[in-house]
This record gives sequence, C-alpha cells and structure tokens, in this order.
Amino acid sequence: MTTSIRTSLDLGTVLPRLERNDHNAAGMLQQPPSISLSPQLVARFYSNGTQVTHEQLDEVGVGVLHLWDHAAENLVEQCGDGTTIKLKMRNAGVLVGLDVVGCQVSLGVDKRGEQVEPTTLVTHPHTFDALDRHMRALLRAEPTYYAPTPQVLLAVHPRTDVATLQVWLAATEVTLTATPFTCLYGYPRPVRLQ
Repeated sequence: MTTSIRTSLDLGTVLPRLERNDHNAAGMLQQPPSISLSPQLVARFYSNGTQVTHEQLDEVGVGVLHLWDHAAENLVEQCGDGTTIKLKMRNAGVLVGLDVVGCQVSLGVDKRGEQVEPTTLVTHPHTFDALDRHMRALLRAEPTYYAPTPQVLLAVHPRTDVATLQVWLAATEVTLTATPFTCLYGYPRPVRLQ
C-alpha cells in the first residue's frame, strides 16, 4: 500500500531572501529558520511569498542547511537556466547620481513573472561567489558591495570615493544594511570605514 502525504511546504517553491539580522528577537525556536551570513545579515526562506517555519521543516524532514542549499538551487533555476543566472546591470552612477565606478545589479523577473530582489544573490556562497567572480572580471578589482535595501545591490570599484557613497546612503532609507561588504569565500564580509 502506498500512501501520499501532502505537506504545506513544496521545496521546489522555496527561495532565499536577504534580511537584517535581528539580535534582539525572542528565542531561537520562535524565530523563522535562517542562516547567519554576517553580523548584520541572514538568509531567510519563503515559499510562494510566505515565510517558512520550523514546523514546516519538521513536516518535510528537512534541516535548515538542506533548505538553504535547495533554495539556492531554486534561485538559479528561477532566474536562469539551472546552471547560470541572468543578470541585468547598469552604471551605479545612474542610481547614486554621482560619478561612481561600478554596477547596479538586477535580476529582473523570474520564470513565474515575479520580481526577484537582487540581494538574494548574497544569500548563499554558491550564488554570491559566482556574482563576485563576474564583478571582479568587469571591474578588474575586488568589488565592494552596498545593499541598503533588498531591491538595491551595488558593486563598486574599491577606489570609489567612500565619502561619496556615504552621502548617498545618508539620503537613502536603509532597510537592510548601511555597512558595505566584500565577498569572502562566498559570504558577505563587512568593510570597516575609515
């Protein structure tokens, strides 16, 4: 006899999202499943726009690390062809309004026709490292990343005037992080500003 059990979580629909790390939140089990990426940033998981819970992971017998890997695979599949991700880029100076050497990264819409936040690329070492290699080739230097909101991801040349970008950040409503970062082994590494 074969029995099918329908769970509330379809792993094929789970996508990661970069979010601010809330250190002041209640106990761990009351928090949604997440992977800490840096002191400021975590990867959280959503299925069809709804945040995944620990109870759902228990139902399908999946741990957070497995979910994290699966979500990264889904991101590559939804925003590319399963092995590559299609990026859209424009000069970062267009957004910043100042002379900046770098790119504003966008993913556009996924195969479902939904807008994908470019900062999702930072949520897993596989996707962030791939982005970083591409940006290094374009800029011919190690890029510094800015992600003030989930919808904005800039990769700028390290010689870009930090004070210029700080003026822009001060005028921007920061909902994610005001701390620039580089890519270290696929993880965001905060950059200390002088």
